[in-house]
Order: sequence, then structure tokens, then C-alpha cells
Amino acid sequence: MGAGRLAVKRVSLWILLVWVASLLPVAAAQALPAWLPGNTTVGSVGLATNTISVSAMMLESNSADVQVDSVTGAVTFINGSMTMMNEGLPVWEWNWDSITLDQDPSVSFVGNFTNLNASLALDFIFSIVTPIAPSLASSLYGGSTSVTIADTGVNGATLANTVGQPGYAGTIDGANTLLLLNPFSLPAPPGGTNSLTQWNGLYATIPGPAVNSTIGITHRFNLTSLDNATFNSTFHVLIPEPGTFALLASGLGALALFGRRLRI
Repeated sequence: MGAGRLAVKRVSLWILLVWVASLLPVAAAQALPAWLPGNTTVGSVGLATNTISVSAMMLESNSADVQVDSVTGAVTFINGSMTMMNEGLPVWEWNWDSITLDQDPSVSFVGNFTNLNASLALDFIFSIVTPIAPSLASSLYGGSTSVTIADTGVNGATLANTVGQPGYAGTIDGANTLLLLNPFSLPAPPGGTNSLTQWNGLYATIPGPAVNSTIGITHRFNLTSLDNATFNSTFHVLIPEPGTFALLASGLGALALFGRRLRI
């Protein structure tokens, strides 16, 4: 009888421990590194007429996981979402598979936006930036973007740049530096999808300006009602090694000379 009571007590204690453990927060996500305090503004999202600032803490709290590279310190926010409401009705939804910020520096974004307005096409603006350290006296840059438009109904869909604005801008210190999807208009058939990919200086080969504080990506686009747009975008900046520009210049000169000989 005593052994039976002891067994019951052990089972009860085990159930209690499991219940208590279920109440504790899961410590899967890593803490943000020192170079990226939670109050750091890392972008904005919304409509062209109404955007909200996005902080590192906001991304952290809305992501399923946060990973920090033990070598580079790069931070990746994984699987998150935000929905904008207006008078109790959803206006748009933003989902991200991954957002990576690296002060080395580089920035990348994989995610999608849905226009939840039942009747109107909307102009969206989305930016993501990363602080850099140290500042760079000169730079090499490059980037890429792949976009997909999906019609969620039966009327077809269109994804296009906002009038007068590039669909993709790689930014240095807030200034548009690399322009892609400029302009673009991507239709999708009823119930179907369509995709487009563009890049320039993909491995950071374009001579660029000094970099003092941030680099980033900005998307400005118009999306038809109840449809979905997916982006996979990167922007990279490198520090030119001594002699890099001279090598680039000599390489371009050699190509020009080779082209001249072919024409002779």
C-alpha cells in the first residue's frame, strides 16, 4: 500500500513539473547582440500615406525565432507577421520568412505582403536597414530582387512600381544607390502567378560612395485588391581592398581593347 501511494505521489509530482514547465517562456530565440539594441529603428512598413516605424524589438517580439551568427554577429529574424487594422477591418498583412541584418554590412529580406482591401489597389512602402560599424570611406555594392505576384481570386492581379518610384532601391545612408524594378509592371492571370528577377553588381562590384551609418533596402509598389506579392531581396556592401579600383579599371580597359580588336 505504501509503495502504491509513493508511485501515485511520483506521478502527481511529474504532472506538476510538466505543467509548471509549460508555463515558462521558451528560450529558443537568442538575445539581440550589443550592436543592435532593441530600440534601434530598422525600417518602416505600411502604405505610402501611412507608415509605421519598425524597431529591432518589434521584429524580435513578432518573430518565431531570432538567430545570431556566432562569428559575424549577423541577426536573422525568422517567421513573423504583422497585420494593420483600420476601424476593426484588416488593411494589409506583412509576413516574413527571414530578415537578416549584418553590420559587416549586408541586408536581406524574404517575405510577402497581402492587400486586404476588398476593392482598392494600394501603394505600399517597405524599408529595412541595418546600422554599420565602422564607417567606410568608400565602398563596392550590389544587390538583387526576385518578386512574385499571386492572384488570390479570379480577376487577375498586377504588381507594379509606385508611380515615379523604383520598385527596389538599395540605400546607403538613406539615399537611393542601386535601383532595380525601375519601372516594372508584373501581371498575373486569374488564379495564377508571375515572377521577375533583376540584379546588378550581384557580388558587390559597383564602386560606391562612403558609408557612414546605414545600408538598406526599400520597396515601393502598387498591389491590386486582395492579392499577394512576395519579395526575395538582398543588398551587399564591401570595403574595397587596396588596388581594387585599379584592378577594376584595368579590367574594363582590357575589355574595351579586346572589343576594339574584334571590330578591326
